[in-house]
Formats: sequence, C-alpha cells, structure tokens
Amino acid sequence: MTTQSVLDAWRLLNEKETLKRFNFFPSLVTTVYLGGLILYQVAFTYAETERGDSAAAFFRRLLELAYEEYFFYIVVIAIVGVLTYVVTIPLSQAWLLALIDKHIRLDRGLMQASGDRSEHFYSYALSKGIIKFLPVFELNNIMVPFNLLSILSFYLFLIRILDEYIVTVSVIVGVYFLISLFVNILFAYSRYFIVFENMSAFQAIGASIEMTFDNLSETFRLYFTILLVYFRTLLAAAFFLVFPFLLFAALSYITIDYIRSIGIVALGVVFLIFLALVSHLNSVLEIFTQTVWYNTYMENKQEKTRQEGKNQETA
Repeated sequence: MTTQSVLDAWRLLNEKETLKRFNFFPSLVTTVYLGGLILYQVAFTYAETERGDSAAAFFRRLLELAYEEYFFYIVVIAIVGVLTYVVTIPLSQAWLLALIDKHIRLDRGLMQASGDRSEHFYSYALSKGIIKFLPVFELNNIMVPFNLLSILSFYLFLIRILDEYIVTVSVIVGVYFLISLFVNILFAYSRYFIVFENMSAFQAIGASIEMTFDNLSETFRLYFTILLVYFRTLLAAAFFLVFPFLLFAALSYITIDYIRSIGIVALGVVFLIFLALVSHLNSVLEIFTQTVWYNTYMENKQEKTRQEGKNQETA
C-alpha cells in the first residue's frame, strides 16, 4: 500500500505542471528565509567563538555591515521577509493540499470536470488557503520547537554560550533531534485533518496521533519523507553558506576593480540561477512528500471505515 502511494505521488508530480508552477513562489520564499536565517546564525556563532581567523573575520564583517552601516535597511528587509514568510507558508501549505486533492479526485473520476481547462485551480487553491490559514498557522506555531530550523538555531545558540561543553551539547541536541523526528511522524496527518475535516489545530493533532498509532508500521515506513523535508532545509543552508565565501574570495584575491566588478556580477547571476534551481527542487520535494502523505491519509481513512463497518456487522 505504501509503495503504491509513492508511485502515485511520483506520477502526479510528473504529470501536473500546475502544482509546480503554483508552489514555486512559496518554495522560493522558504529557501530564502531558511538560508538567510541559518547564514545569520552561523555568522553570529563564528564571530563569537572565534573559530578560524579568515572565517571569523569574514562573518564578523557581515555583522558589522548589518548592525552599523546598513542597519535600517537590514531591519526593513528582515521585517518584510519575515511577514512574507509568515503569511505565505500557511497559505501555500493549505492550497497545495487542496490542489493535490482536486487533481487526484479528477484523475480517479471522483469529481466531475467542469469543462474549464484550468478547472479554476488557482482561485480554488487561494480560497482554500485563506479559509484554512488560521488553523494551519496555529499548527505551524505548535510545531516550531520540533522543526529542523529551530533545532539548528538552538544548537548554534548553545554553542555560542557553552562552547566548552560542545560534545555534551551535541549529544543532548542529537537526542532531541530524534525525539523531534518521532513527534513529526505523530503529527504528520494533522494538516490533512485541518484542510479536509475542518478540525482545529489541537483536534487535528489528536486525530493525527490516533491515525498514526492505528497504522503505526505503515506510517513509520514513510519516515524517509520526513528526512526529505530535512534535506530541503540543509540544502538551503548549504547554498546560502557557500556563495558568501565565493563573494569574499572575489573581493579578496581579485585586485583589478574592473575584473572584480565583472566577477561580482557573474557571481550574482549564478546565485540567482542556483536560487531558482534550489527553489524548484524544494518545491518538487514538497509536492512529492505531501502527495505521499495525502495518499496514505486517504487509505488509512478508507481502512478505518471498512473496519468500523465490519465491527458494526459483527455487533
């Protein structure tokens, strides 16, 4: 059953370009937000712990620019970026599930086509995102302590203040990471109950935990999709950490102003290209994982309905 869910998700991903187009901007926002926040955390950590002369000097220079010369502009950009992320992500999470559901029901003949070639996908998705914004937003806030970005940020913070106990800190954070992985699996169906069952965040969490334990072996076989989501975060982090070093090298080792300007412009173009590619990859990973969990969620519901029917017959 799990294998079929994965195959169906792969087929949908390859056949429905609407999903990729509609999910690109939220993926771009997520990539920039995650990468920028992790870059800041790493910069602050290196600057405070003095780990390596060149790296510490480079990251300390970034902090000086942020806090002195460009402080006001950095603050404005940060506020706009955070607000964009806060609003876009709950909307996109809800509308992506709604689009996946509509595509699958149309393909399986469970929903009648309207004759409109677009099937009103965009307006349908936006309306679903707006309607489900608040409960999805609440769920995301509940999940903050258990997502990888929070764990990485907290780990870097602990290193800054407890660098002499780095081994102990690493072990504790590693254990907490495993706990968070288990919590993410328990809560994996929560968003589906919000979007499709009109539940509140806490009701959805309870229903998700119940569904997970009712289908424990199958749910745990899908743990790799949680790792794909974590891989997305690490990929964004790696991307945003590599390019500043390339820019630093261009500024440090190229002494001719004209050539250095060309190099910076070329790096900027390459950065934008790679940003688009990484965002597209993140979008594909998001669509794939959400479709796998959607298929599993629906199969688990059908199995529960069949089991309740048998119990009523025997009673």
